[in-house]
Amino acid sequence: MIGMEMLTEAILKNKEWLYKHALVITHNIDEAEEAVGNAIVKAYVNRNKIQKKESIDSWLYKIVHNESYSLLRKRKDMLCITDYENSLCAKDDIEKSVEEQSIWKTVSELPEKYREIVYLFYARELDIKTIHKVTGLPVGTVKSRLNRGREMLRSELTEGGSEDGDN
Repeated sequence: MIGMEMLTEAILKNKEWLYKHALVITHNIDEAEEAVGNAIVKAYVNRNKIQKKESIDSWLYKIVHNESYSLLRKRKDMLCITDYENSLCAKDDIEKSVEEQSIWKTVSELPEKYREIVYLFYARELDIKTIHKVTGLPVGTVKSRLNRGREMLRSELTEGGSEDGDN
């Protein structure tokens, strides 16, 4: 069992990434904040369920993942890519290159089942096994969605990048 201090430390260390993870799923600032808030409350209430210190980060991601999808199920309107882009600009003080903005815009436009996997792998640098734990998907499904997401990104970025007609 982990203590309050250890859990608080893990939350503070991962707060930015937890928020970004929720934002990738919900595409909505308010819902991302709500998902993270709900996840933190659940983490404190259920902290006795986590046994290993090494598992805290992936456990927190799993709770945020579940809370984010729970909010999505409650929402009936369509996801808005513009809200996602604006929220990243509003929340990040880091200046991004035009190329990086283009890449993450393309990632945000991937179908939902690929978007989260690509985000977790590249932005958060989680390995396949950890992504499997976070999402609850079989390892093979994580691998195939990551590969399919890569193919879709490659296709979009090469098509979008070759506007001079040199295909």
